[in-house]
Amino acid sequence: MKEITQEFLEKIREENILENTDKFEQFSELFNGYEIPNGEQLKQILFDEELS
Repeated sequence: MKEITQEFLEKIREENILENTDKFEQFSELFNGYEIPNGEQLKQILFDEELS
């Protein structure tokens, strides 16, 4: 499993993937190797990052 890096989170924010499910599919290769079960968990990770 790859570590979720700042760069990875920035890419998700830049592309607004969470708000656009078509892009979520398009960027599925971006998630390869990452243990991200669903969008809700990813949103929580992004939210937690913004707080820190």
